[in-house]
Amino acid sequence: SFTGAVKGGKLGKFEQADGGTIFLDEIGEMPLFMQAKLLRVLQSGEIQKIGSNTVQKVNVRVIAATNRDLKQMVREGRFRDDLYFRLNTFKIMIPPLRERGNDILLLANFFLKKYALKYGKKITLSTEVEKYFLSFPWTGNVRQLQSCMEYAVIVCNESVIRLEHLPEELQYVATSSAYLSSVDMEKRKTIDSYSLKSGVQLMEKKKIAQAMEDAQGNKTKAMKILGISRRTFYKKWKLYGFDKS
Repeated sequence: SFTGAVKGGKLGKFEQADGGTIFLDEIGEMPLFMQAKLLRVLQSGEIQKIGSNTVQKVNVRVIAATNRDLKQMVREGRFRDDLYFRLNTFKIMIPPLRERGNDILLLANFFLKKYALKYGKKITLSTEVEKYFLSFPWTGNVRQLQSCMEYAVIVCNESVIRLEHLPEELQYVATSSAYLSSVDMEKRKTIDSYSLKSGVQLMEKKKIAQAMEDAQGNKTKAMKILGISRRTFYKKWKLYGFDKS
């Protein structure tokens, strides 16, 4: 049905997984029309290939993952409730990186060795960076930590990674006078003196400000950039005092 197609067609993902398991990552990003097709497979165990008039049975165990709040997406009409309940047969909650204690340092050192080898460097983490990592909210979880470590290895020309070698968004939370205006700036307390909740709020405030800048002041575009609902956007807009700016 398209240029370069193989005569007789190719096996689809569910055909390949027949009798086994298929992993669907980021299920919350699936568009509604695809959700309906997936629901049919889960409910009836049947698939119908594009251009085919026949229906075939498949026996597949489905594992889906997401970092989205699917319940909230159901309430907003962005995720089918019937598909949510069908997928929610057995739930495994994986705690975010910020709640996994010393796992943060284990992963940081794992990525450090990986990228130090890749870029031909011999580097270690300073004590101040280790303490900072344990207090940072890590809203991007392991992917954010991995990206952070590769960046630090690239820019660090010393034998020890310090705070100044971290990506800009991490340094911003650690040193920004704009968001730490209530702190005595002469003492320059680092972010580890703050609660997890305040750290997350600092990041959220920065993200909203950046989204508004990227959207050139258009709130609707900023909501799309942030990936949050209108109700959530205005709730945080008021919480962080943007309505008074």
